[in-house]
Amino acid sequence: VTAETLQVGKAEIERIHIGNVEGFRGDDATYQRGRGLNATAYMCIRGWISPVVKIEITDPADRTPYWLTSTRHPEDLVRALNS
Repeated sequence: VTAETLQVGKAEIERIHIGNVEGFRGDDATYQRGRGLNATAYMCIRGWISPVVKIEITDPADRTPYWLTSTRHPEDLVRALNS
């Protein structure tokens, strides 16, 4: 995370195109990675890391509704993106 961009895996986006950001743990994280997942979302998931952060993409030129990434510290990532 920089002041201007977010990089997750090989993907990078300008922060001006980031909307709502939510962190999930436990059963809520499992739901986001499974039944609650939109098949057109960008995912960068590590199977051994349970918590995830869902990052809404608001760029009208991008069909990806959101990014879903695993992180050991979802609250820190949410705080960084909402600042």
